[in-house]
Amino acid sequence: MSILDITLLTGFIADEEDLKKLTSGKDRPIQKIEMDKQLSDKGSLILYLNKVSHKLSDRVVFRIHKMNRVGLLQPAAITLYEYYSMENRCTKFYHPEKKDGALNRICPEDVCRCAEENCSHQKKQKDVDLDRVNTACEAGMDYVYKAKVVRADLTPTIDRFIILVEDVIKEGTDTKVKGKECIFVAHPYCRKPIDLEEGKTYLIMGKSDDLIKGEERMLYMLGEGTWIEYWPSEEECQQTHFRKTCLGISEDTEELLNYGCPN
Repeated sequence: MSILDITLLTGFIADEEDLKKLTSGKDRPIQKIEMDKQLSDKGSLILYLNKVSHKLSDRVVFRIHKMNRVGLLQPAAITLYEYYSMENRCTKFYHPEKKDGALNRICPEDVCRCAEENCSHQKKQKDVDLDRVNTACEAGMDYVYKAKVVRADLTPTIDRFIILVEDVIKEGTDTKVKGKECIFVAHPYCRKPIDLEEGKTYLIMGKSDDLIKGEERMLYMLGEGTWIEYWPSEEECQQTHFRKTCLGISEDTEELLNYGCPN
């Protein structure tokens, strides 16, 4: 007997009527179906198959329904093995928007990193209670820059930003970068929440885990833990709409420059 262990996608459930049809009839391909039993992690279907051909392709079809919306839908696994030989197994991944369920990766300069995490979201005006200083000083936060987007190269596989570091508020692993252009990278599915625009300046804080050491320079990955906040120009700071943001950024960055992080 063969076991097909299907992990359901987060927020999805299997169609019960379709599952009943798979186990009914004289020539049914499946003896029985179990849900969330001991053989599998929570959220999986266990299908007991009469046989699996090693020469011909078989197909088991049932619908799944999305019940909850999730920020970043991760691929799920499908594992096939023999009941009395569980160590011999084959695992594949699936995803409703990807042909083979492969994990997202970004590969700047031949250095690949997994990109299966939620996106960073640019802080907006409505985020009135921004705790910049504590965020800059939390464990793992490596650098804090005032940075201007010089150029954005957006492709289907990777978004690459050439960013001029106008000021170093907190120096990190990559030293002596003030006045220099650095490369920041992100996965295309994060393009909208990151919302970086050419010619505009931002307060960017990043974690050490999101630094990629290239052959000639450090690469900065805009990951889930990256802080991105628009830094208004001097002219914009005269406007009522930006006044609170400008005052907050000015006070917080001055505190970091003058006093650093508390021990």
